[in-house]
Amino acid sequence: MVYGYIRVSTDKQEVEGQKIGIIEKATSLGLEINAWISDDGISGTKEPEERQLGKLLKKIKPKDVIITSEISRLGRSLFMVMRILEHCMKHECQVYTVKDGYELGNNIQSKVMAFAFGLAAEIERDMISKRTKEGLAKRKSDGVVLGRPIGTERLNRRGYVEVKTDRRWKDGKVMWECKHRVIWRDANGEIPSDKKVIFIDGDKTNIILENLQLVDLHHHSEKSINARFKKGVKVWNAGLKGWQAGGNSSKTQFKKGSIPPNLREEGSEIVRKDGYTYIKHNGKVQLKHRVLYQEHHKVILETHEYVSFKDGNKQNFAIDNLVLKSRADMMSKNTLHQYPPELKEVILVLGKVKKTIKKKSKDGKDKKES
Repeated sequence: MVYGYIRVSTDKQEVEGQKIGIIEKATSLGLEINAWISDDGISGTKEPEERQLGKLLKKIKPKDVIITSEISRLGRSLFMVMRILEHCMKHECQVYTVKDGYELGNNIQSKVMAFAFGLAAEIERDMISKRTKEGLAKRKSDGVVLGRPIGTERLNRRGYVEVKTDRRWKDGKVMWECKHRVIWRDANGEIPSDKKVIFIDGDKTNIILENLQLVDLHHHSEKSINARFKKGVKVWNAGLKGWQAGGNSSKTQFKKGSIPPNLREEGSEIVRKDGYTYIKHNGKVQLKHRVLYQEHHKVILETHEYVSFKDGNKQNFAIDNLVLKSRADMMSKNTLHQYPPELKEVILVLGKVKKTIKKKSKDGKDKKES
């Protein structure tokens, strides 16, 4: 799909001007606009999720193309533009602009730029996180209570109403207490460790002082006592195990010799998300190309030995296409020096930038502590 993206304030003439430029750009690329996405009267400072652009970014697929008049149409802040372009790059979507001639495609320059954008966006996210934590720590040191205000209520998993109090645990965290305990304590003082507060009518939502009672910690209600097994009563399934107990379990249990419906037969194959084919061999699910290599060469591979495809095609199982490599070989293949010179230089420079920012951030923190 080829999308034409337009964002304007209220000028209709500007809309037509952008459309004409986008159509001309598409024609020069040998493409035709299949759909128009327009954000009329919406500021570029708004997040993509608040615009039609956000809906477009959610549905883009590999080989899709987005054409817009200029890069600033995507967003007004550098960080926002970087996030959008990084998202497009991850989904293999090409982006073209008319006025500034920007191109995010499959060439090496685009990949270098996308890598730089991605790393810069990651650094910016880290900086935002650090600034947020520092701001919260300062507010906390100034005596500001963070989070929900004192007196906020919530329902816990056991069905009790909890309330946020001004009490704190030993580690300094704010204490949430059951509301009925707080009400009892405010009226009658501290609750002894060997006592607990219960609801007289059993209703956990009826939190009034008249409905609360202080009892021993191991106190059991009349209802729970009546529900117990009486002494001398023999249960119907006593001494029986598993299917012998009868009931519905006898209908759903596996019978002796029965085969599960999802059991894979010996030799059955499946292609998983990673693109590799797996085969059931000797009762185990294994990588098919490893099995073929071992059977042909009559060897048993160690865990550190790796069988790769010479042509990179994970479905070409010809023996002459399977190559045995060690993990050391694979690491040397993926080293930085295997990349093109332009990309290698950018990676090294950005690595230094990231290291410098991290060092300065650490030095600033040490100065504050001292």
